[in-house]
Amino acid sequence: DNSLKICNHYRENDQRIKVYYKENGGVSSARNYGIEKSSGFLITFIDSDDYVSDRYITDMVNGCGNGIDLVVTGCKIFDENENYKIGKKLINAVYTKEKFLKKYLLEKVDGCCWGKLFKKEILEKISFDETMSIGEDLKFIIDYLEFTNSVRVTNKYNYYYFERTDSLIRNSFNNDWLKEINYCKMKTESDQFNKKYYIIRKNRTIVDLLWRVELDKTIRQILKNELLKTWYISFYSFGVSIKYKIKIL
Repeated sequence: DNSLKICNHYRENDQRIKVYYKENGGVSSARNYGIEKSSGFLITFIDSDDYVSDRYITDMVNGCGNGIDLVVTGCKIFDENENYKIGKKLINAVYTKEKFLKKYLLEKVDGCCWGKLFKKEILEKISFDETMSIGEDLKFIIDYLEFTNSVRVTNKYNYYYFERTDSLIRNSFNNDWLKEINYCKMKTESDQFNKKYYIIRKNRTIVDLLWRVELDKTIRQILKNELLKTWYISFYSFGVSIKYKIKIL
């Protein structure tokens, strides 16, 4: 798709831009490689299908100070027909890492790594899990929060996220879905303080699978059994109808 040629063109016209070639090893591998090669002290991620406004970096950098270790900005979602809508509605606020973790697990902010400004000194202590293709952002951000003090959330919507209506990853099943579920289960045991919120996140992932993805009977039954163990904790928070909640069980 001429991506490398386009990148080299920009590099030739702006000495601040560095281009690295790497064999395809997946998104997590590419991000880890980019972090390793980076020379700045602040890092953000932009997915290849998306774009950002000319205020994206400036507004987040302006919000990074006074003990802030992570800046979160909002997004506008667009599709193939160029229909735009605001993503999750955010409020300008500064949170402790504990309060932000609850908002994150309850999906009050976008769960992906894009739309966020990270400190490299913290990124050097963690890495993306290259064995995961689903849930890797969840694990990465939770690992990152372990080393933070405060998080700033802004209501600037400078990130433009391209939403595919027929996303293959979101509508098909592979074992990485189970890795995300098992990761949340593991956190319910190791983080008793936030146990409830990890259960809610785990169960939302299960409901999403049961609702949207074609599953064989064995996998579907395994997920139903897991959901039934703790359904009472989290069903109130699901954005699906009572009729559907009954149906999936």
